[in-house]
Amino acid sequence: MEIAQHLILFIMRLFIFKYVIIGICMIIFSGCGTQRHAFIDNSVKNWQQIKKTDNKAIVHTLYLIGDAGALDNPEKGTNYVLEAVKNELDTSRGDETLVFLGDNLYPKGLEASANEDRSRGEKVLNAQLELANHVNGTTVFIPGNHDWKRGHKGGLRYILRQEDYVESYFDQNGPKVKMYPGHGCGDPKVMKINKDLVFIFLDTQWWLQNWENEPGINRGCEVKSHTDLLHSIEEIFMDHKNDEIVVLMHHPILTNGNHGGNFSMKQHIFPLTDLNDRLWIPLPVLGSIYPLNRQVSGHVQDVTHGKNKQIMQGIDQIAKRLRVDVIFASGHEHSLQYFENNKIKYVVSGSGAKHTYTAAGRNALFTKEARGFAKIMFYEDFESWIEFYTVTGYDQEPVLEFRKQLRVPRPGTIEEEVKFPDIPIRDTLVAANKNFLAGSFKSFLMGEQYREMWATPVEVQTINLLEEHGGLTPIKKGGGMSSNSLRMEAQ
Repeated sequence: MEIAQHLILFIMRLFIFKYVIIGICMIIFSGCGTQRHAFIDNSVKNWQQIKKTDNKAIVHTLYLIGDAGALDNPEKGTNYVLEAVKNELDTSRGDETLVFLGDNLYPKGLEASANEDRSRGEKVLNAQLELANHVNGTTVFIPGNHDWKRGHKGGLRYILRQEDYVESYFDQNGPKVKMYPGHGCGDPKVMKINKDLVFIFLDTQWWLQNWENEPGINRGCEVKSHTDLLHSIEEIFMDHKNDEIVVLMHHPILTNGNHGGNFSMKQHIFPLTDLNDRLWIPLPVLGSIYPLNRQVSGHVQDVTHGKNKQIMQGIDQIAKRLRVDVIFASGHEHSLQYFENNKIKYVVSGSGAKHTYTAAGRNALFTKEARGFAKIMFYEDFESWIEFYTVTGYDQEPVLEFRKQLRVPRPGTIEEEVKFPDIPIRDTLVAANKNFLAGSFKSFLMGEQYREMWATPVEVQTINLLEEHGGLTPIKKGGGMSSNSLRMEAQ
């Protein structure tokens, strides 16, 4: 009996020791945040020296604001990130699309008209809707988990209510505002911007929502199952395989934030401060259990959760298998992030109303824990660039934190000035081929073969093709098995 008690005690100590070690490792490796300084990978450290091409027409600009569902000044109904974007829109030119990447209204979407919180919710949405007056194009709202009543039962009613409100805010002569995908459906919405550019809008919370709690979900929709959605996305990618595709959705595929299992040292030691800023109660080791769970299996809103993996990795694998040019743009994480994987780009812009811990590194090219927005500029020759801006308050100029070329111009779409070195207009001495020289043994075996003649430098005249005979134009390559020539035509 005593041996059994000692054995149980030993196992318990071993178990506690294991989690102490795990907790310490997690604190060490997750403590490097990006609130003070942005993380920029060494491969793109010189981003400021790489300039965008001047004197080239921008055919479309896409503004990305995620998780903007709260106000900084409730009395005035304003949010300082939205104010900064408004000023940016007023100075821009050309066609534009403004996209709110979900979580448009905290904490759980738009309440019914009789609810006492309805007026506050309308005020938050109005601040975003008013930006549409400054957009030379369409403003689109995408559903997020908070818009679906935080993923709880009855979320379908909340998202339909929000859709009705934002789409009826302006009259028919006002700005164009849509909520895509519509009607609480999983149907992807395709928006063809021009001959080379297409936007695809997805409602990823539709996938994560518990359908058993949503009577009437998928009624009247084309996509009625998870498999249907993946097949639909694959067909859309195939139809637009030669276009530049931007997939706009709420949940990210890659992230260095909390939803990716990354937490700060403060969150490990003082975990209760996430619930209340005043609860500075140290809980070392115990405080790391929750982050460890988020890192391993996660909540359904985390990239580590099985249901979340199904859609995120499913979409990602389709894009990789088909080798299409895709930019995945999302919110959800309250930060600015950028990742690359060959032809696929991953953008996170979810800090319209708040910011949370975001780790450095982990295959990201750029991460920044700060409020702000992103914009992508598309040019006439298929070239595109992304810029990330942070905003620190009212009347503050947005700060450009990072810029990256997403797509290079298509070959043959631009004329580049090629500068050749000056050709000296003088005769020169050159041998036909000095490689024919040989030593005595090789010459004995193979013969002289006019070796000295081939290797003797001779004076060769230099001609200027622009001036000779009024100008010569190459028209055909000639020569046979042992000679090369170029046929030219005089003007």
